[in-house]
Amino acid sequence: MFLVIIVCQTDTMNKSKKSSKAEIVFHLTKQMSQSYKTNFKLNDQSYKVDKGYIKLFDFLNGKDKLDLLELDGFFEEEKINNSRHCLKYLHEKLTSALLEESRKSLRKKFNTLVFCTSN
Repeated sequence: MFLVIIVCQTDTMNKSKKSSKAEIVFHLTKQMSQSYKTNFKLNDQSYKVDKGYIKLFDFLNGKDKLDLLELDGFFEEEKINNSRHCLKYLHEKLTSALLEESRKSLRKKFNTLVFCTSN
């Protein structure tokens, strides 16, 4: 009896990890401007090799709200076996792209500030 409870709790935790990662990725996708979304897809050259996460990006971008059953259906339809890996990879790509964009913005502001101060 004890073993069954542990297995059920572990399975529930794995599902909740997947759902929380999906929610984070969904909200990151929704917060991006349209031009930034386009640049994200165009600037990442690796998507030509592995399009699974770009398809996931497009799928989430086309939704008004996150439905985990639809998401599972997407993974089945696209024959993406490791959905957690795909979500994790997209999450890493999005956060990395957002950090790089922030760095560029800060560099511009800093250079403008230095230029204005030196005149």
